[in-house]
Amino acid sequence: MPRPPCWRPASIRSRLSRFSPPLLPAQTAALATGHIGASVKIWAKAQGVPVGVLATGGGDGIEWMLSERLAKDGTTLIVGFGLARNFDPERPSAVDAAVSRFFPEAKLVAFDWHDWVRDPFARGTWIAPVLGAEQALAPATWRMTGPLAFASSDISPKDAGYLDAAIISGLRAAEELCQFFGRD
Repeated sequence: MPRPPCWRPASIRSRLSRFSPPLLPAQTAALATGHIGASVKIWAKAQGVPVGVLATGGGDGIEWMLSERLAKDGTTLIVGFGLARNFDPERPSAVDAAVSRFFPEAKLVAFDWHDWVRDPFARGTWIAPVLGAEQALAPATWRMTGPLAFASSDISPKDAGYLDAAIISGLRAAEELCQFFGRD
């Protein structure tokens, strides 16, 4: 019976310990390397902020924010990113301070976020290779191993980290499986 592609981000693959057939040495080494994606993403809804402004800097907490679009109620939706270890998105005062730092004229109305770093299914944010270990995420490292095919936006040959990359990688894995099982 054909096996489906292994559709797991790098943060989850590192928890998988048994494969049959066994992984190639480069794949085992890649799992041991992991990745360092540990960022936080917040969405803020604020009044008094023009759309289309990208603000960066500060060196602490949220590192950049983009006033992305208007909400139906006339407020502005702002997306922000920073390092998880330097920012506590559970504290409304921290989010308000971050928005105010980049947009002093803003009045925070609401915000939301998700802790991807502590999420037991994601165990990290988008892919961020360890410096000097980029090969761990190279598509060639995750080539098909026997009947095991791997697919993830993390290891896509194009646009890694985006939804399109997951689709590209999945199609490649499906093609490999079809060839392996003699189906076109």
